[in-house]
Amino acid sequence: MNRVQAETVAIRFDYPGRLPAIIHVLPALDFLARLRGLIGRPLPVAHSGLWIEPCAGIHTFGMREPIDVVFVSRDLRVRRIDEGVPPGRLRSCRRSHAVVEMQAGQARQLGILLGSRVTRVDVSSYERLQGSILGLSTTIGMEVQP
Repeated sequence: MNRVQAETVAIRFDYPGRLPAIIHVLPALDFLARLRGLIGRPLPVAHSGLWIEPCAGIHTFGMREPIDVVFVSRDLRVRRIDEGVPPGRLRSCRRSHAVVEMQAGQARQLGILLGSRVTRVDVSSYERLQGSILGLSTTIGMEVQP
């Protein structure tokens, strides 16, 4: 059975001295879902991706557009970032335990850096925080993208 968890999970990339990057990911739960990855699916929208675990390597055969690939170690640190991986390629990272596949350009736009700490975020508290930030930005006349 090719299963991807129906519910997204929010993950956060923290790096000292920088604002955290928070994205929603759809976890791949079995061998076929991990093998398929994003093939045959629409590319994730901004601030979202596919979490593949366990995974130390990916392929982009069958993809139509390039993607960003973030390799994460077992201790939940970003080990490697491959930006704009074109279709028809293989990428791997030794001692990686999980991978986040996302729209090309997202890793740089979100400020994800090598060594960033990855943590799961409680979605309800994230949405409350996001609402607070958007409310504050409106009060001070600043535009914030959700």
